[in-house]
Amino acid sequence: PDWVLRDVKLDSDYVTRPLTEKGITRRLYAATRDTDTGQPFMAYLLRLARTEPLKPRRKSA
Repeated sequence: PDWVLRDVKLDSDYVTRPLTEKGITRRLYAATRDTDTGQPFMAYLLRLARTEPLKPRRKSA
């Protein structure tokens, strides 16, 4: 995911290269156990997973 590479793009220890001109986008799926579904941490994680991909990304120079 792009959020993994966001911080390391400017780090000289890492080199990132696009795979295609427009990049690659994939859909991720998640499953939860019935016992965890009502837990606060799971509600937070699911909310984060739903909103994070929708945030606009700034193009880096």
